[in-house]
Amino acid sequence: VVARLIDPQAAFAEAPELAGRVPETGVWARQVSRHRHSSAGAVERLLAKLAELAELLCWIEAGEAEDEAADQDVVASYALGPGRGAAAVECARGRLHHAIELDAEGRVRRFEFLAPTEWNFHPRGPVAGSLTGARLCGSADRAAIEAMISSFDPCVGYRLAVREMADA
Repeated sequence: VVARLIDPQAAFAEAPELAGRVPETGVWARQVSRHRHSSAGAVERLLAKLAELAELLCWIEAGEAEDEAADQDVVASYALGPGRGAAAVECARGRLHHAIELDAEGRVRRFEFLAPTEWNFHPRGPVAGSLTGARLCGSADRAAIEAMISSFDPCVGYRLAVREMADA
């Protein structure tokens, strides 16, 4: 991800993909990697968020905020050569990447970032995949779709337009 992000010829952050894949990022993706869940509906994503909040509260209450082993996968940094570097941090919505390049005077020449939203809301990403082929039967389905989108990221603004693809 970092190599693609810092490549001046690529517009990677605008529509990221890895070997043709657009993986989901965020709490659900972290839970899947830890516990190997299989279903990925809105309820499961929201439950994953609650479980992670409970884990964080236990971690804080136990006084482990200074424990480097507990946060070893939370922040990563990468030296990319003189005047170049990158970092990634796990956030509530997923992994956030930053890459920077400085000029000879130490001023920022280039700065790139890749937010989790770009993966999850990519035209071929997890949100689009969850909606593709959905069968809608009424207003309750619209609410279910809105809940599903919010389960990925409640802060993303969107407009939901439903159109019939065939005669009823």
